[in-house]
Amino acid sequence: MEEKKFKEKNVIGIVLDKAENLKEYLKEMGILDPYYRTIKEKGIVYFPLKREFSKEEIEEIERKFGKIIIERKPVVEKRKLLLKKQLLEEIKSKKEFHKSPIKYIAFKNAILLEIIEEDEEIEKGIIDLVKMERRGIENFFKIKNLNLIYKGYKPDIILGNGKNEIIYQDEDFKVKFNIKKIFIDPRLKFERNKLINEIKSNELIAEFCSGSSFISLEIAKKREIKVYSFENDFENYITLLENIDLNQIRGLVIPIFYQEVFKLGKLFHNVFDKIIIWDHERSREESIRIFNYVKKDGEIVLLSISKEPEPHEDIQILFKQFAKRIEIKTLLRLFINEWLVKVSLKDFI
Repeated sequence: MEEKKFKEKNVIGIVLDKAENLKEYLKEMGILDPYYRTIKEKGIVYFPLKREFSKEEIEEIERKFGKIIIERKPVVEKRKLLLKKQLLEEIKSKKEFHKSPIKYIAFKNAILLEIIEEDEEIEKGIIDLVKMERRGIENFFKIKNLNLIYKGYKPDIILGNGKNEIIYQDEDFKVKFNIKKIFIDPRLKFERNKLINEIKSNELIAEFCSGSSFISLEIAKKREIKVYSFENDFENYITLLENIDLNQIRGLVIPIFYQEVFKLGKLFHNVFDKIIIWDHERSREESIRIFNYVKKDGEIVLLSISKEPEPHEDIQILFKQFAKRIEIKTLLRLFINEWLVKVSLKDFI
């Protein structure tokens, strides 16, 4: 057992039945020291203080709470919080830390964590902080691509319990994927469901880059609609096949390895009512390739990462040669200077 460490501190004491109210008051005043433990002795609760009180402050507290005790006592350090404070101070001394939020997304047995600064010591410090806050976290993985949160050159880190494969489940729909390659962002559940519910039962749907998002599987499972699912990465294609079997939707989802499309010639030209591309890394490039596959009165929906919250001009320039109607909506801010943008293309030229 770790030996307790004491430090002589200024404390304020009050009877037990008034202690909670005084504690809240000290917090609001910014005087309570959170790095040391409270003391309970003979019906009196002592709170550690960051500094001494002035005479006026003591009079104000007595007016509000009645009799109090002001003295110095040895108090026990909160070791984890002190270690966290030291780490933060070390990180701040090396670089501006406020640009790297400690906020993260917990996802079953993994954690998504953003680190902006490309510095090994800073990176290690932030990881140590998260490990202290989340029990059971031991390993971390740097990954190239987070599905729906693509970060490009910036370092991305997943913290997990050592298992690469995890299961995402929403009601009776579930998918297996490798967290080193793909991350399904739970913040986008509303947008996924909205897109699925907008599809009409008589529409012919296709998804490109489907091994990264699995939305075609969700459409087939929840709406019982036939969907063509295209994938040009062989490893993602194998994962797609596994998840079709996992959800027992063979026959509803038609998996097609994208390289085969070229062999099929014009079989899919002007066929689909709606095409979905849900992969930021490939969305713009792929959308230009597949204009021939959508009907003239159909729609292409793509999700794209933008460095600007309203990137209307560059998207308009890119797609105006293909579609007369371009609707753009910023869905949410993913991380610092990165927004998720939904683009709808209609009335094709």
